[in-house]
Amino acid sequence: WERLLKSELPATAYVTWALIEAGFEDTPEVQRGLTYIREHLDLQSDPYLLALIANALAAGDPKGAATGQVLAALDGRKTIEGDRIYWQSDISSFMGGKGKAASIETTALVAYAMLKAEAYPDTVNGAMNYLVAQKDSFGTWQTTQATILSLKAMLLSAMQGSKGGQEATVRV
Repeated sequence: WERLLKSELPATAYVTWALIEAGFEDTPEVQRGLTYIREHLDLQSDPYLLALIANALAAGDPKGAATGQVLAALDGRKTIEGDRIYWQSDISSFMGGKGKAASIETTALVAYAMLKAEAYPDTVNGAMNYLVAQKDSFGTWQTTQATILSLKAMLLSAMQGSKGGQEATVRV
């Protein structure tokens, strides 16, 4: 992870994704960020880093070749336990999540990217099952960041599901 912290790739992916989600996808800076990500793509990276990259690419170019490569790499690294699918991360997240919290964050990030790219629906379904099962007795997912990312993935899933005329209810 120290090697990655010295790299600009994790921060570039995170900031590029944030800028696209904020509506700045057509700016030269975002396009440079996407180019940088594509040029420095390492499919052997930890699933957490790949999930950050996947979100930047899925937001900026959901049907692009690099997006497909990253999502395929992530799909190939999933852990399946019954009807639950998740990704383990061996590194700390940007917000300091480790162990199970990092796996929850990573799983939520992967699910969100796959939803944005409209790819791997069975994998997304398994990831949603995992996320639902990880909610603790306080109604959260261990850490603030894991909670935010889990809710973000669940809300996108519900919104996409409602496009087919289905209703979804979110209770906070």
